[in-house]
Amino acid sequence: MVTPEVFYEAQAEAQRLGVPILGHLPNGVDVRRVCGEGMRSIEHLGPGPGLLACCSTDRDAAQEKMRARPRPRLPPARLPPARLPPARLPLTDWVLGRILAKVIINPANLSRPADINILDQVTATFDHQAAAALAQLFIADGTWQVPTLIRTRTTHLCDDPAFRADLSLRYVSPSTLRGWSRAASKFARFPAGARETFRTVYVTLLLLTKLLDDAGVRMLAGSDVGGAAWEIPGIALHQEFDELARAGLPPLRILQMTTWNAAEFLNCTDVMGSVEAGKYADLVLLDANPVESADHLHRISGVIRGGRYLAPADLQAIKEKVAAKRSVR
Repeated sequence: MVTPEVFYEAQAEAQRLGVPILGHLPNGVDVRRVCGEGMRSIEHLGPGPGLLACCSTDRDAAQEKMRARPRPRLPPARLPPARLPPARLPLTDWVLGRILAKVIINPANLSRPADINILDQVTATFDHQAAAALAQLFIADGTWQVPTLIRTRTTHLCDDPAFRADLSLRYVSPSTLRGWSRAASKFARFPAGARETFRTVYVTLLLLTKLLDDAGVRMLAGSDVGGAAWEIPGIALHQEFDELARAGLPPLRILQMTTWNAAEFLNCTDVMGSVEAGKYADLVLLDANPVESADHLHRISGVIRGGRYLAPADLQAIKEKVAAKRSVR
């Protein structure tokens, strides 16, 4: 939620100190500029219309509209109950936490008509050649991407009945589930045209992910759990595998994005990312070849964590324990 000017200054200072900088791009920043100045990785293909604007045949006009938009309005937050000790939970931290929770659940719910208009413009003018040029820029500047397509799906299709019907919601506390349901209800109040624009954004980002992968842009698998509506830790990453497959990425690439690529990005290939003597004994055992189909990544037959073997019965017991705790909250 900072201005582009503040972001550029922060990036310049990080470069001066030799500190890698990565993450979300504030609305209105020049993607080409931040990549050229050492942006290590970009989350969510933006978020917002940033990358899509760079792939538009009407790029300059779209970016000008983005720069002219006011900063997002922060949602209101009620004051904490008086009984909470100020020393243990400062007022400012409490209010900030409440605000961020509302933003994180579904940032699309903060969209105004002008924001949706920009999204409609950049998707309607999406150009494959412009996307290919952007991909070459990422490769030249060494900028990675973390598409988190499952986050795009839960954000831009938030009122999809399939989310409420997910049996895995038993791992989510009732209070969290109520917050997600409220976010979905609010999203459903958008006009039909706006919801169609959001769906088009989701489909376009699937296409962009495929174009970036075909060009050779380095990417990582991520899910963005941590409060996002309909995203359940662990399960959301498996849903991301399915989203990447839906985008058209080959099974081997999806496997690499969640293993070797991650180790390479963190400069930790000496201890992780592949199965070799002397590396961390953190393994997921499958009963089918994941290179044949991304669906096989879901067929877990065991886990080795720090050298300790967890059989299917052990994994199921862990899940049942989590579900039992969630049901009493």
